[in-house]
Amino acid sequence: MANPPVWTQLTDTQLPGLSIASLTISPVNSNVLYAGTGSTSSNASDGSAPFGIAKTSDGGATWTVLASATFAGKRITSIVATTLLGGNVVLAANLFERFGLYRSTDGGVTFTRISGAPGSGLRNGGVSSIVADPADPNRFYVGVPSTYLNSG
Repeated sequence: MANPPVWTQLTDTQLPGLSIASLTISPVNSNVLYAGTGSTSSNASDGSAPFGIAKTSDGGATWTVLASATFAGKRITSIVATTLLGGNVVLAANLFERFGLYRSTDGGVTFTRISGAPGSGLRNGGVSSIVADPADPNRFYVGVPSTYLNSG
């Protein structure tokens, strides 16, 4: 029988909150992880308030908060690290506050809103999830609800 995994707390004293709603590992460097924050529980969203995106470049030993001004008060429900620009393109999304899809081209330091932008093909509204196309590094799929929380 295999030994059970051993878990070590790595973010409890380094981040302003404990609620991590989404997590992604860079396909370029497995020591780089991004965590989207904010509770999305079914119990009235109990948990820590969202504070942005946390990033580690050393496999979780140390964490830095990124984009806190952009994502203050917004839960990151989906985050995807990509191979684009040497791993510097990161996508983040939210459904609940209807802010939609954002993209970073500098490893998560800054983000630009894509949803509703001219030429983006995405309407102005929430995005529930992001998935990378394994056959095409330039293609991503997003879940865009038609009625749930975005009716009208």
